[in-house]
Amino acid sequence: MTGPNICIIAKDTDAVWRFDGDWSQIGGPAAEINSDGDWGLIQRGAPANDAFYLGGDGQWEKMKGPRGRYSVGGDTVYAVPKTLFPEVPHGVYQFDGHAGNGEPIWSKIGGPSFNGGVLAGNWGVLAAPDGLGDLWRYTGTPNQWEVIAPNGGRDDVAIADTVYRKAYAPDWRIYRYNGNGTAWTPVTDQLVAHAVVMRAGNWGFVYTDYDVDSMFRFTGGQFVKIGPHRPYFAVADDTVYAIPINKSGVYRYDGGMTWTNIGGPLPSSSIVSCP
Repeated sequence: MTGPNICIIAKDTDAVWRFDGDWSQIGGPAAEINSDGDWGLIQRGAPANDAFYLGGDGQWEKMKGPRGRYSVGGDTVYAVPKTLFPEVPHGVYQFDGHAGNGEPIWSKIGGPSFNGGVLAGNWGVLAAPDGLGDLWRYTGTPNQWEVIAPNGGRDDVAIADTVYRKAYAPDWRIYRYNGNGTAWTPVTDQLVAHAVVMRAGNWGFVYTDYDVDSMFRFTGGQFVKIGPHRPYFAVADDTVYAIPINKSGVYRYDGGMTWTNIGGPLPSSSIVSCP
């Protein structure tokens, strides 16, 4: 098991802080941070503008890119531009590094129908149109995508060892992708309602449910309750970290039903795993 790797934005200063046993400021001001996969940590300026990534030397490097939704995968970062910023055609874009003159390079890898956002992780890259359209997986070849969930939508989806998604009404169950085609297996009974937040990382897949005031981890083929509902949380390499509604601190899960308050610059609701 690796050590802690969790980052938050301190809302009073918009500064990015990382926990490595102690809290230290590593960036900011930032409007948002993102780190879905192992490739790295992204911060967007405050107010939101260009994106930056944390390089191996500990410095933030400007990556520009389409102004929209970013998601970090296992190999690079992906983005879908917002309709408010039509300077580039709609589609999914992939960050390809920098040119010889230092300018960031982005290439389009998906069609214009993918305007509902992109979700990446170590397992792969997903995209969907707005609304309840099909859920698509990127094959790794530009402009070649495959449907893995007809009418699956993109909301309420998490990427861990595979893909997990919450079904829409009247089903309200969480499904696990079998790995090929469009086959999915339900891994929960019908939920009380739909107030569920799902997150995943190297430690596993976790969801929190407001309606039953509980947080659950998927392990051994089933979900095990690990604590009370906390709406802001992130799954890191070593465990899950969460912030309660009253934002009294960042809590680390230590096993069973035990959580430890590790402090942190507060109040904050932005929490992600990070390098």
